[in-house]
Amino acid sequence: MSFRWCPQGGVGTRRWSKFAKYLSRRGVVTEVVCADYPHRDRVNWCADVNGNDHIIRHATPSGYPDWLRNPRRGFLVKAGSRLLQRTSHPMDTAQGWGKYFVGACRRLLEDGEPFDAVILTVPSFSALPPFGELAGDYPNVRFIVDYRDPWTYFLPDYGRSESAQREQYTALEREALAAVDQVWVTTEEHRREYSRRFPEADLKFRVLHNGYDPEDFPAATPERLIRNNMIAVCPGTLIRERLDTLVTLLRALLRVDDPVLNQQFRVHLYTNDRPDLDGYEGEVKQAYKRFVRLHAVVPPAVMARILTDSRFGLVLHEANYAQTVPIKVYDFLAAGSEVIYLGPPTEVSRQLEEKGHFCATDEVDAMVPLLHRLAARHPRTAAPADAFPEYAIPALTDRLLLLLTQ
Repeated sequence: MSFRWCPQGGVGTRRWSKFAKYLSRRGVVTEVVCADYPHRDRVNWCADVNGNDHIIRHATPSGYPDWLRNPRRGFLVKAGSRLLQRTSHPMDTAQGWGKYFVGACRRLLEDGEPFDAVILTVPSFSALPPFGELAGDYPNVRFIVDYRDPWTYFLPDYGRSESAQREQYTALEREALAAVDQVWVTTEEHRREYSRRFPEADLKFRVLHNGYDPEDFPAATPERLIRNNMIAVCPGTLIRERLDTLVTLLRALLRVDDPVLNQQFRVHLYTNDRPDLDGYEGEVKQAYKRFVRLHAVVPPAVMARILTDSRFGLVLHEANYAQTVPIKVYDFLAAGSEVIYLGPPTEVSRQLEEKGHFCATDEVDAMVPLLHRLAARHPRTAAPADAFPEYAIPALTDRLLLLLTQ
């Protein structure tokens, strides 16, 4: 069950589009219950799932007005979305989907062949309570919750230690996790945090990382690892926390004031939203004009070619989100890019640093030595993707199948 699926795109559809693709090559049929989507996003993973008779899509009503799901989010769409968030859909846009996906799932469980597992990928988190209730009705079927992100990140009061809403949502989450058989997360940090938060379910938690699809980057050959530019590509939504990290990088560039960086180092942002620099000092705005180039989002195949030609992939992470790893890290590795990771230390960032990539925390003093290393133009030391075979999606698919036997 996935609220979002082809032709809708975004990070939330990538993980299971890739798993379904590689599961099909092992003879596994994946039946996807999703919400119908009347649009087609520019960034989507349809090429991985369309035309495959081992991937069967069951689209249901979404329980959310179609016009508010328009990827072109003009004023009316934004205003309508905020209105529903304050009234009928306070959790997320999938809050009206529960009765539809539960009905579709019951029909599949009762009318078709036996399933190895029933898996809900979240977010959207409002699907958790009805999924837990569904699991209680089928004790002989394996039910699994697959977290791409922890629910904590999406709460309106994120950052506060206590609130009535946090307690309410945590209780719903605890009840759902008690009803399922396994809980998959993408990092060890997430597993440890959820084991502390839900100790009664800690034996259910398993780590199934995100990763890269080597087939997405056919041009990333060993001969093309040396790239004579200082372009750092940064795709994705620039939420406020990531913008703060970018601003910290700009301040560090101003402090270093190296002629090589001033003339050659450029950050290429691929995002739908122009960064809002109101409230930042004039020097930051001038540094943005010098170092940053803004581009519209592009389809995955185009982004793969851009990454393959660029020396660096830039990750702007944020200390409050240490339980996850931005999925773009893995694509940077697959493209042969050297990773510049700015944010909280994580399991993956420590591996990157050990293998010669560039990592620093979200502080000017930490970024300055990193920038000196970039300016020195040392020969490449960063290891390519084949040094991280555990993050290749074919290998992760093998782990997925192993988890289904436990």
